[in-house]
Amino acid sequence: VEEENEIQEQMNLLNARWESLRVESMDRQSYLHDALMELQKNQLQELSDWLTVIEENIQKLESQCLVEDLETFQQQMDEHKELQKGIEAEQVKVNSLTHMVVIVDENSGESATVLLEDQLQRLGERWTAVCRWTEEQWLKLEEINTLWQELLEEQCMLKAWLVEKEEALSRIQTCNFKDQTELGANVRKLSSLKEDMGKKRQMLEQLNEMAQDLAQLLNNKKALKKIDSNLEELTQRWDNLVQKLEDYSNQVTEAIVKVGMPQISENVLTKTILVKKQKTAQDIQMEQSPPPLPRRRQIGLDTEMRKKLDVEIAELLNGILKSKAAIQAIEIKEFKKMRETSGMKEKLKAIKKERVEKEKTLNELKQTGENLLDQMGKEGLPTEEIGNALKRLLAEWKGAACYLEEVARKVQYQHEINIYFSELGKLDKSVSEKEAWLQDNSAIEDQPLAVLQELCQGKLTNLLSLTPQMEHLKIKCKELTSHPAAPDFVEDSFCSLNSHFSSAQQELELFLQKLKRELESHPPKTYLDSLKKIKDELNELESKVHSIMNSVNDLNQVEKALQQTKMVCETLENQKVMVDKLVADTQVLEKHISVEKSKLYKQELKCLQGYRDKLKLKISKDVHLLEETVSKLRTFEADSKVVQRWLDSVKDFLMKDQIKQAEPEGLQRQLDQC
Repeated sequence: VEEENEIQEQMNLLNARWESLRVESMDRQSYLHDALMELQKNQLQELSDWLTVIEENIQKLESQCLVEDLETFQQQMDEHKELQKGIEAEQVKVNSLTHMVVIVDENSGESATVLLEDQLQRLGERWTAVCRWTEEQWLKLEEINTLWQELLEEQCMLKAWLVEKEEALSRIQTCNFKDQTELGANVRKLSSLKEDMGKKRQMLEQLNEMAQDLAQLLNNKKALKKIDSNLEELTQRWDNLVQKLEDYSNQVTEAIVKVGMPQISENVLTKTILVKKQKTAQDIQMEQSPPPLPRRRQIGLDTEMRKKLDVEIAELLNGILKSKAAIQAIEIKEFKKMRETSGMKEKLKAIKKERVEKEKTLNELKQTGENLLDQMGKEGLPTEEIGNALKRLLAEWKGAACYLEEVARKVQYQHEINIYFSELGKLDKSVSEKEAWLQDNSAIEDQPLAVLQELCQGKLTNLLSLTPQMEHLKIKCKELTSHPAAPDFVEDSFCSLNSHFSSAQQELELFLQKLKRELESHPPKTYLDSLKKIKDELNELESKVHSIMNSVNDLNQVEKALQQTKMVCETLENQKVMVDKLVADTQVLEKHISVEKSKLYKQELKCLQGYRDKLKLKISKDVHLLEETVSKLRTFEADSKVVQRWLDSVKDFLMKDQIKQAEPEGLQRQLDQC
């Protein structure tokens, strides 16, 4: 019955513990459920708030017109890039929400689940709309930027061409010709200029078309007005050049009629086609007799070579201007701590490769121009125009090369800044980890002093191992700051890291010294272990001796007890070495700890020694007692055996002579024998 009651009681205890564990588990599950549900609500609300802010920004951007100049427009593109980066950063949270398990309160029913799923769907639609608008807007901005840059480049080239032709036209002579050669040269110049203008007319029309396309995309009246103003200025200069060319042609025609010179070759004096808003001017005709045939062939050859040279120079100049525009798009206006440079390097590499390919064309063109200049000089023809064109081409080529090298140096310098700040960031992170360890009181307080000292020494050693890297960064900092346009943050960042490093080193060294002092003020673990071991052994020996003395009943047990007691005594003697070492350690310890603690440990050692001496004295007495007991017991046992043998012999004697009991003399004799 008692066993059944005990089993029943144990079962009741187990059931009670099981029920308590089940209730606690259910409460924990409910708490986690509520916490996860609250977390989901917060995440959804944060995403909704973020989308609201982005949608408001999009509405503002849609209501605003695009900017009126290219530089501000590129700033707007940079702002759009920042918006894209923000969306990419938020994409991580959105991805986590797409894999979210819908959790609602069980008491809310299915309606809460439906509401949460509807909320997720609406957020997904809003997110998709924001991403779609951002992508479409970026494509639109890229298209505008490309078209705008191309328009500005074409305008710049046309302006340069107009300046060149205006200068060339101003150098053409229209009267007072010395001879037929001088007249022929000026006629060739007019003819070449007219043909060039006929070719460039298409370029002006293309500029108008590009301006119209850009105006439609920009939808900005100020920008449209500015673009129209630039085109109107170009058109006006074009018309003025056409009018001037027509006037010069008429003056040359009149001069030919007045002096009555022979007819110039049809290859030299062609029909003058003046392109002025699609109107044709009057033709210049020469009715004089033609010059000799060899002269006509040479003039035609010079004209063809010059036309070809002009076309090739114009094409190469156009390529140089485009490469300059591409270099300008790469150019770094302001250095930053971290900036992506791999794309810039790839573009620069492509531009350099293109220049290497065009350098052969430049050399051939230069050689052709020099040959043509020599030939024209021998014939007495003017060479200034071609010479100036070649000089300008070479100057533009050299200027583009210098510009390319300058931008490449800036990109390389930014790349070195990137490496510098990458290494600096790693070092700063490592130093911050050491400081964080020092400031983490919970991790420090839970550790023993010896373990803390070892950890602190390891942290300090690791920190000091970073010194070569600090020296390398110092040298790198000097190299970077020697750059003429070195930003201030290069040196400031290193000074901040150096101060951070020195502070962390000082704090670790001070903490390590503090730990050493604390360890020196406390007995070492070996000392405490030895003290405890001796105490435990003495207690064990005392208990053993007490047990031995209480179990003595006969000679065998006394002899066994004697042997065991002697072994205990021998153990005490062997313990003397450990006690002597403990005494020596205590004397050394007195020099490092306070007087109060020294007295405490000396008193504890004195008590231990007194306890050991008392135990040793007691055991010695027990050994002496046991030895005496053994000796007496052995004597008693020997005497007992003698008496017992005598009693046995008396008994045998009495049994044998019972028949003689009637004889008194026999009895007396037997009694005497006894």
